[in-house]
Amino acid sequence: MQWRAAWGLKCYHRYILDYLSIIQDMRRRSAEKMTSPDEDEIYRNKSDPTRRNQAIWRVPIGDCYTNGPGNRGRAKPEDVRPVFAELIDHCKFCCEKDEELRELRREWKEQQQDQKQKREEQQKEQDEQNNNETKTEPQPELDPETQNFLADRWDELQSKGSYLDNMIHMDKMRPYLTEKKGYIGMAPAHAQPGDVVVLLCGDSIPYVLRPVVSVSRSAATGAGVGGGGGGDGDEEGNEENREEKEEEIDGKKYYTFVGEAYCDGIMDGELEGRLETERENFYLV
Repeated sequence: MQWRAAWGLKCYHRYILDYLSIIQDMRRRSAEKMTSPDEDEIYRNKSDPTRRNQAIWRVPIGDCYTNGPGNRGRAKPEDVRPVFAELIDHCKFCCEKDEELRELRREWKEQQQDQKQKREEQQKEQDEQNNNETKTEPQPELDPETQNFLADRWDELQSKGSYLDNMIHMDKMRPYLTEKKGYIGMAPAHAQPGDVVVLLCGDSIPYVLRPVVSVSRSAATGAGVGGGGGGDGDEEGNEENREEKEEEIDGKKYYTFVGEAYCDGIMDGELEGRLETERENFYLV
């Protein structure tokens, strides 16, 4: 599922909860890929044993939090957890009001059907015109006070420095889970299952590359060479894997550039000292 800034508008609380539940499920599946419960290959900082659980609120905002002019940096638990909880609580509250309204309308519909049946019995000898002139009560709505509260609360939750406001910076991105090691992050919206997430040598930002399933020798001759490490098959939130195999030219695998990515747990140099054992060449066309 792709994040869209429009979800910050009123009444999109269910979509927000569904979106966050996908990331929560990815976090769970990522933990299942751990080879040992005592050795976390991604989040190795043992001084912060809760770091893996923090992915649920770090990933949707790319671990960057802005709270006022010039105040932008890595998301800190003391800043983000409260505003994240506020958003979740309000979305759940809206869902509760949805259920209340749905129940009111269900009862209203039953009452209308009962009244219609009674009218038909009472007016069965009257002509159809008189029957159609019978008025029905309008369907119920939430009381004005509740409606105003929900509208005002959404305005507050979209204000500068809110969690929802920071999520807008990830507009048109989508969460991913890598197949082999279970890295979680955000990729461009057009990323697909089978893409790989790599950290190219000399860079600090992960990128998404797509294996080329067919490449001409003329294109391969001019391909650039990039060294990288940590590449994994990208599941993009499901268990599908591409059936096509990337073509090798002269023993080299070629890729096309998809875009920048966020990868939780590696953005602050956590891979230092590990890249040499995972180095691989990536040839771009």
